[in-house]
Amino acid sequence: MLRFVFGIFAILGSVFLSIGLFTLRNTLNQTNGTLPASGIIVDREGSVDSSGEPSYRPIIRFTPSNGDDVTFVGQIESRDIPAIGTAVPVLYNPHRPQQALINSYASLWLVPVVFSSIGGLIVAIPLLGGLIWLSQRKRKRRRKR
Repeated sequence: MLRFVFGIFAILGSVFLSIGLFTLRNTLNQTNGTLPASGIIVDREGSVDSSGEPSYRPIIRFTPSNGDDVTFVGQIESRDIPAIGTAVPVLYNPHRPQQALINSYASLWLVPVVFSSIGGLIVAIPLLGGLIWLSQRKRKRRRKR
């Protein structure tokens, strides 16, 4: 029974860890070769989540190095209403400025860090359990000699 539980933890932890590493790779790919810019929240996009609560995403405008204004919608939804006129740090690819990102911890790193951390902790449980089991097994063998 204990092996079954450890197996479930190993599989579940591996799934979380894989999601974390996949999103980390995506974030690194998205931020590779980007340039910083300062943006401003010009509007907000509203929607209703599954519980019936409203949520919002900021609509941000910034000016890349080529001088043409670009507007994009932030990736993170929040129940807080974004304040129009608020300055926002932006990262953009000079070849695809429409695919800009908000340069914040939550927007870039929260999902990879949370999933990788949870996955790592869940995977550590069966690994530590296995090490404890092996050490107890060795002790039993030594006592029999």
